[in-house]
Amino acid sequence: MTVHTPTVEELEQRRHELSQSLRVGEAEARRRIEGYQVTAEELETLRRIDEVDYLLGR
Repeated sequence: MTVHTPTVEELEQRRHELSQSLRVGEAEARRRIEGYQVTAEELETLRRIDEVDYLLGR
């Protein structure tokens, strides 16, 4: 079984796609977390962005 390890470019592209999928923008969505105004979908997208950032060493 072969495991695909994504390249930095693929991770950057995935991060960009996730960020673009947020209706209010990444910074605004993160700000809204503190006010409990973020949707479950936005929260999941932010979690995925954080996972990509971790893989990128950020």
